[in-house]
Amino acid sequence: MQNTTLQLGQILQLEAEVNGVVNTQTGEVVSKGLMKEVLKFKTKYWLMQLAEDLVEEKKKIEAVRDQLVKELGQEDETGAISLPVFINEVKDEEGKVVSREVNPKFVDFQEKFNELLTENKELTHGKFLLEDFDLVESAEVYPVFFKLISAE
Repeated sequence: MQNTTLQLGQILQLEAEVNGVVNTQTGEVVSKGLMKEVLKFKTKYWLMQLAEDLVEEKKKIEAVRDQLVKELGQEDETGAISLPVFINEVKDEEGKVVSREVNPKFVDFQEKFNELLTENKELTHGKFLLEDFDLVESAEVYPVFFKLISAE
């Protein structure tokens, strides 16, 4: 096993690199992710272990983000909580926005969440060697995952 220290923002990026990204509104695959690459069984095993750990970390980060939105956002008549970027929008007769202000609560949210994303976390994962990926031909780029690879 190997330990690597990453910022929480990098952990979110690594989760996307490993598991891929799908546009939730369109269903379009934005990135297929490293798990979809053809890899040796042993490498895939360690990658799967890492993927599971990353999903758990992502859930924790999203829970903190959601809590921040609840604290700083406002509830509407349906009970939904939102945190708009802009407030006090004024529109003309055609519906075009002519003035608006940046929501100070959104700025506060951004600052607090960005601060969270810079916190460090040590990940324990299987040892990935550069040779484990010799046969992988990919158009994808995995900059955070590359930090986990030993080039011995």
